[in-house]
Amino acid sequence: MFARIDQNTCVEFVHADPAGRYHPEIIWMEVPEALKPYVDAAYCVREGSIQPPSLEYLAKQLKARVKARRQKAEASGTILNDMVVETDRESQAMLIGAVEHMRRNPDATLKWQMPDLSFVELDKAQIDALADVVSAHVQACFFRQAEICTLIEAAGTSEAMLAAYNDNFDTGWPGQEA
Repeated sequence: MFARIDQNTCVEFVHADPAGRYHPEIIWMEVPEALKPYVDAAYCVREGSIQPPSLEYLAKQLKARVKARRQKAEASGTILNDMVVETDRESQAMLIGAVEHMRRNPDATLKWQMPDLSFVELDKAQIDALADVVSAHVQACFFRQAEICTLIEAAGTSEAMLAAYNDNFDTGWPGQEA
């Protein structure tokens, strides 16, 4: 990937080598491999290379990607007594409603649809257990997100930030095999 540079700022990006394709006064620079997934029009040229405008800017980019990864992990589901449990936001909201209903009607039972589209009948204790396991799963996802963001924030260079991100982005999330 190459960036067209105007006043030390990246203003355009192309994937093909621009050599010989444009007016010779147009300045093109190759984007460093490590920055290709993140480079945008805010990036600039400093010390002869394309860099993020600040460490804070790169940290914000990386943390936004960690947030999206947390959301993916959060919605990936969990297990309760060999039963697959959906944990997406809609399922969480429905579960909150079920917990509240069972609080007011402790002797009731509810039909609950499973990911395989079958139905099970659940009593208050089972709904509470379901809520506890979903809540624990969601909190574990937030905990992992916070761990990775802390590593990114503690890094003092863009290289260290990228290493912290790359080394941790796809590991340690709830539901992953050890």
